[in-house]
Amino acid sequence: MAAEIQKRRKLESDLEEALRAGRLELYYQPILSLHSRRVVAMEALMRWRHPEHGLVFPGAFVAVAEETGLVRQLGSWALQQACQDGVAFQRLARNGEPISVSVNVSPVQILDPGFPARVEEVLVTTGFDPTMLVLEVTESSLVGDDRVVTQTFSQLRSTGARLSVDDFGTGYSSLAYLGRFPVDEVKIDRMFIAEMSHQQGRSVVEGICHLARAMRLEVVAEGIETAEPIEHLRAYGCDAIQGYLVSKAVPATQFAKAVKSDRGHTLRS
Repeated sequence: MAAEIQKRRKLESDLEEALRAGRLELYYQPILSLHSRRVVAMEALMRWRHPEHGLVFPGAFVAVAEETGLVRQLGSWALQQACQDGVAFQRLARNGEPISVSVNVSPVQILDPGFPARVEEVLVTTGFDPTMLVLEVTESSLVGDDRVVTQTFSQLRSTGARLSVDDFGTGYSSLAYLGRFPVDEVKIDRMFIAEMSHQQGRSVVEGICHLARAMRLEVVAEGIETAEPIEHLRAYGCDAIQGYLVSKAVPATQFAKAVKSDRGHTLRS
């Protein structure tokens, strides 16, 4: 236990130093519209360029950051950087077609009374179009004081940003959340997409899509690695897909080149 505590303290210290030294960066994973077959959005994903361990993914440090409260600083930095990059990508986009930017928001940030003001500040200072910002929250963010969460969501939406429920369907009260909180989008968890090779799995995804459409919510399917489920998703009314079939997450510079050279990315036949 002592060794584990020491390891976590070292991780926290290294993470603080990484934030100061500029060793954090954002990668972007494209989100493809099933209607236009064009990239219409991107999700910002944090990476840590560690001097000893190389590129470190969020799963290795986010839990510690949330426990220590450091996630507020990490999230604030990610929001600022994503909006700055979003402005740059928009300038590069051919024909000026809009590109939304999705940024993950921690439950700790949702419970922070100053978070909505921070979002508004970033939007003003960067000049990023608020309607192009999507704040992704996991279902764990919705567990707790309904009044506080509802108030925070309302304040966030008043900035012009949209709200998305990530990993939808993995919690115990997913359906209740949709009717209780003001959200704009749901992202179907990859677990359900993986089960679409079976009729029962397809029925579950179809049900989620129909429910979301009935509530006028946009639907994004995550974890698309093969073309097999695409026609089913299109028939169910799913709006967009995200996953390795479209592209893995890439550095901002690489995403910028792709936007500038060929904004009209299409699915392989």
